[in-house]
Amino acid sequence: MNKIRLTRAQLAARLNKKVNTLAHWAGDGKGPKYMVIHGRVVYDLEEVERWEREHTHQSTAEYEVQPGPVAAQKARLAKREAQPA
Repeated sequence: MNKIRLTRAQLAARLNKKVNTLAHWAGDGKGPKYMVIHGRVVYDLEEVERWEREHTHQSTAEYEVQPGPVAAQKARLAKREAQPA
């Protein structure tokens, strides 16, 4: 059985994201798992569908909102200031 694989451009169209966004996600360890075959990034359709199911929510209460970069930086600074010298 041949597995269906999507190119980064095909996945970007499916998710309504830019190709560069998927490249950033891959570098950050986010997004669906991918493979590199003959120097090209491809996504197994079954893996994409699993990732989509795991990232489907009914309300904002179902997932933890990650702080943006400014909030995260403020939190790190506050933590450092709270530590004894």
